[in-house]
Order: sequence, then structure tokens, then C-alpha cells
Amino acid sequence: MVAGTVVILLLLIASNTVAQVVTGGAIQETGPLDQSQASSAVQSIAQAIAQAEGFYVSGSLPQRSNNPGSLTIPAALGSGQNPLNAFPSAQDGWDALYGEINLILNGGSHIYTPDMSIREIAQHWTTDVPPGSQVNWASNVARALGISPDQSFNDYVSGNV
Repeated sequence: MVAGTVVILLLLIASNTVAQVVTGGAIQETGPLDQSQASSAVQSIAQAIAQAEGFYVSGSLPQRSNNPGSLTIPAALGSGQNPLNAFPSAQDGWDALYGEINLILNGGSHIYTPDMSIREIAQHWTTDVPPGSQVNWASNVARALGISPDQSFNDYVSGNV
């Protein structure tokens, strides 16, 4: 049985079809979504999240980790290690973020729903350390999208702003 598990794991790694991403403490399986497959709305949401995560700040941890969405690694949570996933390239990090946003918008997320407000998403996506971080994150994402933190990504995509 162990040999079969190893073979499956190697196939997953070799094919790069499944990436495990944790947001809000629960594992989600998502395939990366190539930029050419990501809608302009998904790309705009990703850019807003990257801005709120500090990806565009030179030398920031998300930038050094090629991780614009600050997506985390399941095994590192609670281990004392840095749980932030380090991607081989910035494009790999963007593709993982596009995939995560696509899951949210299509109702495939186990944590987020398409109609959750940005404020509600912030309660799972980021920590509140220091206090007020979640409010600031939600405000920054919403401002970048030109909507209210009380509106959803679905509102943004459908033009209900």
C-alpha cells in the first residue's frame, strides 16, 4: 500500500495538477489556473489581494516567496515554521492564486462562498495580528476593486457595485 501511495504522490507532483492550499485552516485542493485561463475579473481580484498582502513591496515575504496571495502550506501550520508557501516562480504563485479565486467564485471552496463579503473573506484569509489587520485587508482589497468591504467578489464580477 505504501508503494501505491508513493506512486500516486509522484504522479501528482510530476503532473502539477493538484496543489494543496490552506486558507482559514482547512485544506483545499485546487489546480493552478494559468493566466490565459483566468478572466480579467479573477486577475483584478488577484491583484487586489496581492496589494493587500504586500506582494508589491520590494523585499516583502510574499514577494520573496513568489506568493502574491500569501497562500499557506498545510504541514507548516502550527509547526513553528513559516507556513507561507514558496512557489518556484512568481507566475506559479499567481496561477495558484487565480485557481483559489476561481474556486471561490464557482462555489468550489470549502471555506468561502461566492456571496461572502470581502470583510467575511478577510476573517479567514488573514490573521488579525496586529488587531485591525483583517479590517485593513478587507478595506484595501475593496478599495482596489472599487467596491465596499461589505460587497462580495461575486458582486464585483457581476457588476452589482
